[in-house]
Amino acid sequence: DVPPPLSSGSPARVAAGAPGAAPSALEFAALKDARAAFEREFITRKLKDHGGNVSRTADAIGVERSNLHRKMKTLGIETDF
Repeated sequence: DVPPPLSSGSPARVAAGAPGAAPSALEFAALKDARAAFEREFITRKLKDHGGNVSRTADAIGVERSNLHRKMKTLGIETDF
């Protein structure tokens, strides 16, 4: 389960002190929750850097496009950029 600030499906804001900022990894009770939050933010940022292009993003982060699509589905990430 994902904590409330991230469960809305929208990318978390990471600016320190910003309303709705992503929680610190230490605020999660379980490693899987912290990992999912990190992966969601990392992939979302990289997708934005590449204009929402999944193929270019996959190349940039060193994963197969099909694996990135699978991870995006698991994490609830859409390419509406």
